[in-house]
Amino acid sequence: MIRTEKSYIDGTSVRKIEYDVYEHNQVLKAKSKARANTKVKIKILFCIFMVFSAFALLMYRYALITDINYKLNKAYKEYENIKNENIRATVEIAKGMDLERIRQIAETELGMRKPEKHQIVRLNVTRNDYIQVAENIEQKNKKTNTFFSFLLTRLENLVRWLY
Repeated sequence: MIRTEKSYIDGTSVRKIEYDVYEHNQVLKAKSKARANTKVKIKILFCIFMVFSAFALLMYRYALITDINYKLNKAYKEYENIKNENIRATVEIAKGMDLERIRQIAETELGMRKPEKHQIVRLNVTRNDYIQVAENIEQKNKKTNTFFSFLLTRLENLVRWLY
């Protein structure tokens, strides 16, 4: 048995010549070439479609980014306008806090005037540096509940009821 490149020869029989039908027949050769060409064309069209889709997706993303950027700029301008309005309102409030203007409005529109010396009452408020316990206060209140204090509280309640 003799071995050639791809096949074995057994005995004295001669190997058959490989015959390509497509190579010798012009019609079949044209058909196989046309099939190969259509496969290549389909692959090229598919690749072009994929590239076009990728670019379309890329353009869509950039369009979305641009739209978001426009919205962001609009919101920033609105923020700046509100901030400026806030500053203007603060200035108007500061103008309204002018003491001379307050005095003028009080005298002209509200009819107020400065008190005279005999109308001023000065109070001396002393601050206690100690704390009273609640029980001691209750005991003092019980002791001061006399007939006169009872009558005074009833009179205060009557005056409140009338007004």
